[in-house]
Amino acid sequence: MDSEKKRMIALASIIILLIFSSIAYFIWANFLGASRLTITAKAPFTVEILGEKTYNCDESPCKIKTGNGAKTLLIKKEGYEQTIKNVNLRPGESEEVNIEFKIVPFLSKAANFPTVGEGTSYTLVMDSNNGMQKLVDESDNLASAIVYFQKQIQNPQIFSSKNTVLIIEKNSTSPKAYKVNTLTKSRELIEADFGNITDGSWSPNGKYFLFQTPDSRKLQLMKENGSIVELNLYSQGNIYTWTYSNTLLFVSQQDIGAVDTEVLETISYGSYIFGEYHPEENLYTKIKTITEIPEMPSVLIPTSNMKVIYFQAGGENLQLNSFL
Repeated sequence: MDSEKKRMIALASIIILLIFSSIAYFIWANFLGASRLTITAKAPFTVEILGEKTYNCDESPCKIKTGNGAKTLLIKKEGYEQTIKNVNLRPGESEEVNIEFKIVPFLSKAANFPTVGEGTSYTLVMDSNNGMQKLVDESDNLASAIVYFQKQIQNPQIFSSKNTVLIIEKNSTSPKAYKVNTLTKSRELIEADFGNITDGSWSPNGKYFLFQTPDSRKLQLMKENGSIVELNLYSQGNIYTWTYSNTLLFVSQQDIGAVDTEVLETISYGSYIFGEYHPEENLYTKIKTITEIPEMPSVLIPTSNMKVIYFQAGGENLQLNSFL
C-alpha cells in the first residue's frame, strides 16, 4: 500500500471519527446530558431564561429542556408580579421550581366599608377588701382583679390590647412601667423609661409595643425582651396600624429602597407608599405606591389575610386589592 493511499485512509478515519463524535455529543447534549426544568405555577405563564430563550407555558407543570450551568429565570403572568429565580443546572439532572404568583395590587372604590370595634379597655381601681390597687376590665361588672399592686400607681397611663396591657406611672421622680398578661394574670416590671410617651399600641400577639415620644421624630418599638429600637418611619405625617399577622401596615410618603431593607429619608410628594414593617425580621416591604388619591388616608383597615386594605381619602371609601 503506497503512502498516498495510507494518507487517504487516515484522513477518512479522522473524518468518520469527527462525524461520530459530533453525533455522540449531539445525543449527549440534547438527550443524555441535557438539563431539565420543571416549573409548577398557575398556568398560563411564560418563562424567560435570560440571555437564551422564552418559553410559553400553557400547562403546569411546565417542562423545559435546556443546557446546564447557572441560569436566571424570569417568570411572568399577566396581572401578577414577575418572579426571578436563579438555578444551577448540572448535566443530565432535573430541577424543580415551584412558583406562587403574587397579585399586582390595584385600587378600587369600596362598596362596603368595615367598622372596627373599640377593643378591650382596662382601668386601675382600689379593692375595698384588701386596700390594694387592681387592674380590671372596664366591661367586667364584677370588677374581678387581673393583677394587684400593693403600692398605688399614681396618675397611670394605660395602653392595652386584647391580652396585653402596659401601665406607666406618669407622676413620679422615677416612673415605673409594668407589662401585664391578662391571660396568665401576671405582671412584670419593665426596665425602660416611658415617662414621656405620647401614644402607643400593642401588636395582637403582645410581643411588640409601638410608641411615640417627643424626643424622637421616628416611631419606636419595644420587643418582647424589653429592648427598644427606633424605626425608620416618622411618627408624624404617616398612618399605620397592626395587622392580624403582627406586622405593621403603614402608608407613608417616605421613599423605600429598591432592596426593601430600609426606609429612606426622601419624601415623595404626591405619592403614597403602602408598605409593611416585619418586626421579627426587622424588614420593610413595599406593597404598592399610589398616586391616584389626593391626600394621606385617614383610616387604615386591613383584612385578616391582607388581601384587601380598606382606607378613606378625599372623602371616599377605597380599597387596595391583592386578589383577582
